[in-house]
Amino acid sequence: MTTVGNSKVSFGDTTGFFNASDSSDSLHPYGYANLSFIAPKMASLVTPLLTLAPKGLNGSVSNQWVYLSWTALVGATNYTIQRATNSGGPYTPIGSTKTTNYTDITATNAASYFYVISASLRTAETANSDEVVVTPEAWVRMGVQLDPTSSQLMLSWPSWAANLSLWGTTNFSPPVVWGQITNAPQDTNGVLSLTLPLTKDGQQYFRLKGP
Repeated sequence: MTTVGNSKVSFGDTTGFFNASDSSDSLHPYGYANLSFIAPKMASLVTPLLTLAPKGLNGSVSNQWVYLSWTALVGATNYTIQRATNSGGPYTPIGSTKTTNYTDITATNAASYFYVISASLRTAETANSDEVVVTPEAWVRMGVQLDPTSSQLMLSWPSWAANLSLWGTTNFSPPVVWGQITNAPQDTNGVLSLTLPLTKDGQQYFRLKGP
């Protein structure tokens, strides 16, 4: 099967699909030839097209949305995006597009989603792509208060982000080595806070990391 000219047109080699002796005029086959010889060979030629699937599905996330992209499939006229909350499905269609990317704006932060896509080839639908799993995360703003008189600093972040752990480093030159800070923060009025001692050189870097 080869592709020429228009990306939506493919040609297959039909040499040997029937013999001239099985035709009425060396061109038009008898009915039995259609059913016994030609139809099975045509099926074997077309079936691989129907088992094609989009490739290269990737997902990236941000606050309450998932961005999906994939490689264009020759002959595809439309792509269907499907989502599940468990690996392997069952999948539910959530949208369609004629392009090779899609943004899911119905995702919920901290929830894992499993995506596959299929492509429409004229009147047929391909198999599903390989599955990709992503977990959107909310942007978390960390507050910092410095008290030079006591050589301490206080970090704070929203209580709804309690599933995130605090990591720190004193050297931001590659390769950066982060260490988890295991001190338990205090929860006050929906805000988590943690007081830490300042280092001697005053350089400290912090980040919140998901589980």
